[in-house]
Amino acid sequence: MRRVMLVSYLFPPCGESGVQRNLKYAKYLLDCGWQPYILTTKDITYHAYDYSILSEIPKEVVLIRTESFDPHRLSAVIRPPNISHSAPGVVRNEKLSKHSGMLDLYRKLRDWIAFPDANIGWIPFAFQKGIRAIREYKIDIIVGSVGPYTSAILSKMLSKKAGIPYVLDFRDGWIDDPYLIRPTAIHKWAHNTLERSIVANANGVCVYGDYLYQQFARRYPHLIDRMEVVTNGFDPADCEGIEPAAKKAGWRRIVFSGSLFEYFAPQFDVIITALNLLPTDILSTIEIVFVGRNELQDAQNRILQAGLNDHVKLMGYMPHHVALSYLVSADASLLLLPIGDIQSYSGKIFEYFMVKKPIVACIEPEGSCAALLRRIGLANWIVPPGNAERLCEVITILASQGWPAAKSNQMDQFNRKYLAEKLAAFLKKTIEHPRRES
Repeated sequence: MRRVMLVSYLFPPCGESGVQRNLKYAKYLLDCGWQPYILTTKDITYHAYDYSILSEIPKEVVLIRTESFDPHRLSAVIRPPNISHSAPGVVRNEKLSKHSGMLDLYRKLRDWIAFPDANIGWIPFAFQKGIRAIREYKIDIIVGSVGPYTSAILSKMLSKKAGIPYVLDFRDGWIDDPYLIRPTAIHKWAHNTLERSIVANANGVCVYGDYLYQQFARRYPHLIDRMEVVTNGFDPADCEGIEPAAKKAGWRRIVFSGSLFEYFAPQFDVIITALNLLPTDILSTIEIVFVGRNELQDAQNRILQAGLNDHVKLMGYMPHHVALSYLVSADASLLLLPIGDIQSYSGKIFEYFMVKKPIVACIEPEGSCAALLRRIGLANWIVPPGNAERLCEVITILASQGWPAAKSNQMDQFNRKYLAEKLAAFLKKTIEHPRRES
């Protein structure tokens, strides 16, 4: 059995969607003939901890947890979070979910002085322990999960010292990430230079979708035969035994699953407006449920002021299996991307595929996400973000049609087990056909 080290700063018991990709690699790579070794941090201060997903990690997976000199780890050392690796359920970190002057100041300072990100203090500890583990376990290849960008730097350093190949697995972009804050031209130059140094010299690159593949192919044409699209996906096993969350008899439920960030404020207002445009007989039995972290200021006040307290529910972060129970109970799923975002896929879209409900997609019609929906035949309910009238119309049509199930015969390509097999095949190819650093 070959051995792979996954460099993953975020890993359970940290919750939220950022951990799912590597969690599922750890779960399914064993079936593909690969022994995973996870290089990650010790407990950090994070938005939420989901103990329920710890049970998915096979006992054969080796977890290598290290110290770090980054703010998330230091905060956890000074004021330890309430973490028990054997405890069930979820704990939400309210302090990181609320706005405060000190927190906002930290974030602004971080963008200016922490390069390439605030996790750079993890490198000294992870490098030392990672090299020992590579030698002890005779690791064949390194996979760095990006972001944070620190993981990419660390992966290259480990690769060079140990003399083994490294692959970068991009869950998001780097300089293509529309949410990357570069306060000055110097920051922009530094990120561009660092990405070029690390990506151009990688033995292989996996990307979340076609948009990033095309960007990298343009910037790094020599990597075209060493790149692979490995999307996010869904795990059918997650829904085994899941009962639909209870709802009022006769009511229809639209569910948004994921974090509700401040940049979703315009879409949130559009949703409020669209609901108030609905005919009374449809609105009277409609609820939109937001399941996930809420960072949208005054969201509850906006709901109350619009008189929609019975129709819009903010549930907050929940354990993964509970969030799935809401998706299973839905009559439609709600997908949001920020206005102007033409490149992102929301990781949650793949779980929307799994539950087979119509997807009300408030996204740019010409963006990557819309293209994906069209490719698999689920683009019936795309709504340009900012268009309350179209959103009202879509909900009205769905209601008149009896909320039909979403149908597509192209779902197998997003199964997490298949995606792990795809990664395993790519790693095998990378080892068997190595390239020298330029």
